[in-house]
Amino acid sequence: MKDITLIKSLVLTYFEGVDTKDFQKIKETLDENCRITVETHGIELIGYSDIQAMFSNLWDEFFAGLMPPTILISFALGS
Repeated sequence: MKDITLIKSLVLTYFEGVDTKDFQKIKETLDENCRITVETHGIELIGYSDIQAMFSNLWDEFFAGLMPPTILISFALGS
């Protein structure tokens, strides 16, 4: 598989996991030592546990199942 095809596949899988609240699907796209930095909040998440906790909080507290988070993010960014 060419690199660009692999990258596109990983991105689609990641956001499918976000939209369907499926951390296992998101986890498939990450390395166990993955780091996610939320620049706007000065937060750095390291590893599956930190990242899963962030998504659990995001899904439980902010979106309450009303619509997929990526739709809200796109709306907020004017996309």
